[in-house]
Amino acid sequence: MKLTTTYAIAIAGLVVAAGIVGAAGPALGAEDANTIDACRTISEPGVYELQTNLTDDVDSPDACIDVESDDVAIDGNGHRITMAEPEGYLDDGSPTPYAVQADGVENVTVTTLTADDWGFRGNAGAAGLLFENASDVTVTDITAVSSRDGIVVKNSSDVTVRDVDLNGGGISPMYQQSGSGVLLSNVDNAAVRGGVVEEWNIGIAVEESANVAIADLIVGKPGDTGSPDTRTGVDVRTTDNATIRNSTISSAKRTGISLARGVSDVVVADNRISRHPGAAIDVAVFDADGGANVIRNNTITKSEDGIEVRSTTSELRIEGNRLTDNGDGVGVESPNVCKPSRADSEFVVVHENVIENNDVGIRNEGGDAVNATRNYWGAADGPSSVADSDAPFGETDPEVPLEDPVTGTLADGSGDSVSEFPDENESGIANVRFDPWLEMPPTGTTNETA
Repeated sequence: MKLTTTYAIAIAGLVVAAGIVGAAGPALGAEDANTIDACRTISEPGVYELQTNLTDDVDSPDACIDVESDDVAIDGNGHRITMAEPEGYLDDGSPTPYAVQADGVENVTVTTLTADDWGFRGNAGAAGLLFENASDVTVTDITAVSSRDGIVVKNSSDVTVRDVDLNGGGISPMYQQSGSGVLLSNVDNAAVRGGVVEEWNIGIAVEESANVAIADLIVGKPGDTGSPDTRTGVDVRTTDNATIRNSTISSAKRTGISLARGVSDVVVADNRISRHPGAAIDVAVFDADGGANVIRNNTITKSEDGIEVRSTTSELRIEGNRLTDNGDGVGVESPNVCKPSRADSEFVVVHENVIENNDVGIRNEGGDAVNATRNYWGAADGPSSVADSDAPFGETDPEVPLEDPVTGTLADGSGDSVSEFPDENESGIANVRFDPWLEMPPTGTTNETA
């Protein structure tokens, strides 16, 4: 349908008001807004405003509000859309019901809305909002409570999710085991910024996507109590060119941030990541042919492991982080940390970090030395050594300090420890290149040893 002049002016207003380049759609608050007082299908462009709380019709497997037109803006006005309590569950493979669904459309905005109790309907899942095969999507000020998934975006482009409050608590734990606060699947050019995401299996899940920015979020619950039903705070897999910035990610059941499978050109920076019984950041990357992944300027503390590298087939740079009070500050498990063509340790580099008060500073169980020069180990005299193979593993034995594998300098300082080559032919040699080190934290004087 051709837009009238009135709609064209309104669309321009939304672009300026939202500050979103390339976004379009009718401006919210227009005087000629259409009212919504019951579940319905939207088949015409325009502005639509909820006038009351809605309850989905359990007899219909479709969304309560089904958007079938381009250029649609929905203002929830703070109202709630609730999934009805069914007398019998749908188990015939019917389409998954959502509070709001938009499939195959462009220029859609949904704002100031609560989706409540979108759990499961038998074999068919349910969630708050679904956008599929869509472009120019803006979702702001959305609350999703007690739902399997909060916001789901699939096979779409140019997506903004902003200022959300997503809480997956209140539904059966069985359903929580597979849900996400925000799920981006096969999405190009997306931003998730601002808000709180807690009590989901995965807080933010990104898969098979590109050009994704995640920022300014609180994922999980800060403090000792934790978010017991959140397994992983942010999970990114098979994705190119993504950033995770300036977020607080704490107290998940397992892992704070997971980078997995074909991940490349991902930057994890300026976050506060703490209190995870697994790794604060877990790296299990393989079949990645793009650029380096970078973990930079994060505060990582009070987790089983600070950064756990289980595998990586692209360069991994760990720079400028503060790693304190963890089990292993950095752990390298897999023998696949280097491509077969790499003869050196520089595939995984650890520079300019504060590595302090961890059980072990860097534990390397791979076959090649990890390049960890120019770090502060918690003491001006540099790192100590983990015990030899005859002593309890993980304990420092000052009588048997390990040698740097390149310079031969002894790891006989009072800082966090470095590990030893497991090969008996290299006994007494650290499999971590630690020399030279920083005598003070990088934020202060950075005098190196000679």
